[in-house]
Amino acid sequence: MSSPRGQRSPEPTAAPGDAVQMAEQLVAGAWMAELYAAVHDAEAALRAALHLRATARAKVRAAQRAGDPERIVEAQRELELTEHDLAEADATFSGVSELLARELNDQPSATRVRILPNLPATAA
Repeated sequence: MSSPRGQRSPEPTAAPGDAVQMAEQLVAGAWMAELYAAVHDAEAALRAALHLRATARAKVRAAQRAGDPERIVEAQRELELTEHDLAEADATFSGVSELLARELNDQPSATRVRILPNLPATAA
């Protein structure tokens, strides 16, 4: 814009509240993207733990069929470890899933609409 003397008028600036709101939206969007990524990672870990437990169970059955006491003990120990890992993976997945659900419920619907389209494809 030009003033009558040929000087440029200052460009209109956004209200300070707009900048704060934009920053809050950016932070909220980044936080939600991180939560979605954490849920995705926890789900992958849970699937892996389920697979490892199934494999350990198969080893126990094979050792029992073979009648080898040492292999049975070793396979049982491995199964116990995979059960422990599975419990941890399940707790992690449940925790991050619940946190994501709470965060989604706490977001005003207008903010959710602005945030969700910017999330990574794995979060959809």
